[in-house]
Amino acid sequence: MIAVDGAGRRRMVASVTLGALLTPLNSSMVAVALARLQQDFNVGVGAVLVGVSACLLAVAAIRRGR
Repeated sequence: MIAVDGAGRRRMVASVTLGALLTPLNSSMVAVALARLQQDFNVGVGAVLVGVSACLLAVAAIRRGR
């Protein structure tokens, strides 16, 4: 186990809290934009959902790698 001082613990708690708050916000922003993405790219719902899933998967992989 790694020893963490008080300041390090506060930074860790702040970063975890911020990550927990931003993930649902990111998903909500994408959900609101689905119809507009479908119009702009002139594709069906399935294509938009594949793109959104790929984006969310990439974000999850980047966060996991840290």
